[in-house]
Amino acid sequence: MPDASMKTYQRQLLRALEEAHWELVGAIEPPGWWAQAHWRLQRRDAPGRHVFLSFLVDPQSERSDGSAPLIWAVCATPVLPRERPIGHPGEALAWLDMMKGQFAPKLEAFVNDLEASGGEAG
Repeated sequence: MPDASMKTYQRQLLRALEEAHWELVGAIEPPGWWAQAHWRLQRRDAPGRHVFLSFLVDPQSERSDGSAPLIWAVCATPVLPRERPIGHPGEALAWLDMMKGQFAPKLEAFVNDLEASGGEAG
């Protein structure tokens, strides 16, 4: 369920995932500088299926004013990553580039990739 602290793109992402039968079941504190947040998602129609979304911080952006860091990508992985995913094929179930282009088509492709993967059991 979206909350007031979510950015617009996070609300759009969550809405698209909810329409695809995923639900946000938890937020996890990131283990390092490279992620702003991690979400744990579960399939509503298959409760044993889950994925983790990582909101990856742009390593080139420095925010001395204390504002939230820039997010350069969101990746979906079958397990909670302990180090920064860098986008190698097979490393992520789905990858959402936040830096260039139009958001809506990339969001649709991200959800489609996640649906094709089916998430992980367990």
